[in-house]
Order: sequence, then C-alpha cells, then structure tokens
Amino acid sequence: MNTKTGFIIISCLALSSLFVISTTIQKTENNSAQLTNAEVNKGQLLEKKSSAVLAQAETSKTVDNKQSIPAKPLWQLADSIPKSSQTLAAEIPVEHITVSADAFSHLTVGQKVSLYIPQENKDYIGTVTENYQQFKGKVKISSGEIDNGSQFSSFTVTQGSESTLVMIATNESVYQVEIDNSTGNGTVIDDRALDYYRKHDDSLHTPPEGIS
Repeated sequence: MNTKTGFIIISCLALSSLFVISTTIQKTENNSAQLTNAEVNKGQLLEKKSSAVLAQAETSKTVDNKQSIPAKPLWQLADSIPKSSQTLAAEIPVEHITVSADAFSHLTVGQKVSLYIPQENKDYIGTVTENYQQFKGKVKISSGEIDNGSQFSSFTVTQGSESTLVMIATNESVYQVEIDNSTGNGTVIDDRALDYYRKHDDSLHTPPEGIS
C-alpha cells in the first residue's frame, strides 16, 4: 500500500469518527431536549393539578361557609301564657310563642329561617323563595319551601300593620301561627284542631227544607 492510499484510508477513518461523534452529540442533545420538554410538561401538569386542588378547596370552603350560616329563628316557645292571649275553646290545644321585634324584618330571597312547631317539638328549616307586597305595600308576603320536609312542605308569612299570620305545611299537618305585632305574643294552632269549630258551626248546616 502506497503513501497516497494510506492517506486516503486514514482520512476516511477520521471522517467516520467525526460523523459518529457528531451523531452521538446530536442524539444526546435531542435526548436532553426531550427530557427538558418532558420535565416542563410534567411541571405544567403538576401546576394544573395543584390549581385544580386549590380551586376545589376554595369551592368546598365556600359551600361549607354557606352551610354553616345559621338559620334565622322567627320565634321561640313562650315561658308563660300571656294575659292578653286570644280566647279559644278549651277543646282546641294552643301553643304560645314569643317573637322579637325584628323577626320578620328584611327577609330576603335565599335566606334560611327556622320555624319551630311546638306540637311536634321540631325546628323546620325553610328557605325564602319569594317576596312581594299587596294593598299598596301595606301587606308584605314572604313564602318559601321547607328544607327538611316533604316536597309539599312550605310556609307563607303575611305581615300586616297589626298582626302577622304564618301558615306552615309540614309532613304532619298544617299549622297557623298568629302574632300580635305590638306585643310579640303569638299562638300556634294545629289546623286539625279547628275541626271543632267546623263541626259546631251552625252556619255551615243547610236547613232541611232548603233555601227558597
């Protein structure tokens, strides 16, 4: 093998080595770039997951805060029977309550209220769903649903200038709550107890001969 041929072989070997080294470096750089992109994607995924967890935590905290807001009690059981209480037949059981002056003030849609029924010894939690007025604003009416009752459970508050009437339909019965606005004294009557009046009201009976 002459000198020229040897030189050509050596040059080819050198070029091959340089190609191999260049290819190896390129692969290394590509692998590094892929690893870098994977790390970035992983970091972005972790960041998104962290943001989602924080958002869920904030939402849960907000829901918990809403649920932790206590319902506004509209009345409580009276310690004694007021002297000025209305007179009803002895056959009609009546429970007496007391109401604070601002109990029915500023009832807003979405507000939670507590309606205590002495006959059942139970607090019903209601949600105000509607507010409106009648007779040029002289009568204010608030109505809503009972949260811990059946689908037909509801309540209606009718506020007049002298008295307030609350009708409550529960799983057990319908109750009438009448309150004297000036004294805050009130009564709770089970509507079934009023059957006494219905049975003894002579005006409800038609004379045998009929009406001419």
